[in-house]
Amino acid sequence: TYMDDVTSSFDDEATRDRVLAAITDSFASVGMTLRVPDGPTVLGLLFDRTQDTLAVDLTDFGPPPKYTRRELLRSIASIFDPLGLVSPFSIRGRMLLQEAWRTGQDWDDDLPEELQAKWRTWISEAQPLQVPRWVGLGQENVELHVFCDASTLAYACVVYLVVPSRGISTLMASKARVAPLKTTLTVPRAELMALTIGVRLLHQIATEVLFPSATVVWSDSQTALAWLSTGGPRGMVFVSNRVKEIAKLRQDLPGIQFRYIRTDENPADLPSRGTPGNALHSDLWLHGPPFLREARSQWPSEVMVLSIAQPTDDEPESPPPSIVLDPAEYSDLHHLIRVCAWVRRFIYNHVTQSNPDLQLSGTLSRQEKSEALLTLLRREQRKAYPKE
Repeated sequence: TYMDDVTSSFDDEATRDRVLAAITDSFASVGMTLRVPDGPTVLGLLFDRTQDTLAVDLTDFGPPPKYTRRELLRSIASIFDPLGLVSPFSIRGRMLLQEAWRTGQDWDDDLPEELQAKWRTWISEAQPLQVPRWVGLGQENVELHVFCDASTLAYACVVYLVVPSRGISTLMASKARVAPLKTTLTVPRAELMALTIGVRLLHQIATEVLFPSATVVWSDSQTALAWLSTGGPRGMVFVSNRVKEIAKLRQDLPGIQFRYIRTDENPADLPSRGTPGNALHSDLWLHGPPFLREARSQWPSEVMVLSIAQPTDDEPESPPPSIVLDPAEYSDLHHLIRVCAWVRRFIYNHVTQSNPDLQLSGTLSRQEKSEALLTLLRREQRKAYPKE
């Protein structure tokens, strides 16, 4: 139910008539009239009554009058897709918007030709996607499987409803997020974020819409799955906070499993990287990997997480190291901050040298410089106010 719209389906006509009468009386008691919609949409999605399918409306998705950042945002907003059915395609628009943002141009300035070419390609690859309205839900036991994946550009999850007795698996919903611009999100952390939004979406569907007999979370990141088992490395607040959230949501999902899957079998790889519109019609996206429609003995055997460890509380993201730097020897604050940041990075890379995925490289990020400044400020505060 949304506002004064009601959509549902029933196993038989008798149940339909009984519920319809109850809803009609309920609406009438507050002066509202229930009517059958005569338009082609249901809650914003195109509804084909003949084929009993839902589709995302892309009819207004076309070339813009000008190739500016404002028009790009308008194009992205024109895709109404509350279930994330076309997220592998729509995420590409948000990736383009990030590229446009990096140019530093104003909202109404023409974008560079390279970005305009990518934009035109994105528009030309738009294809309508129809999915069955009925997902196979009946009296049988059903399972919910959520697949999670991430890249340097985005992280995503996708949920499938599986009816084992019928060998049916159907796309239910998906979520995709672009990686933040202002902070450096390593791939393992992005994979953990994918697991987090995946468990959130799974929890929402399992506790508010369906009550499945089994729930399974799949990821192709052994590092992120290992963090769930161990609670994450000591001192990494970002990791421990997400592990805590997943552990809390897990309490409402008894029997949930966390399993490893190869990248080439992971449907969440599509929205985490962005794909052309024709990839939306692939069997991998619409139904998930083939083993979902087979017996459990055919599933990948690795069960990576048997229990989620509770992280250690109240530890700093990276404990302020004992750095011997005398500010009096530096005439430039920015130089002092950079030196401190490099020393902090050296210590961090030394501590995490057993896990190459966690190593930092390249130029200093804004976050590293900010943390270096805080380290220097705390050091001076401890010197000036030792008792406080």
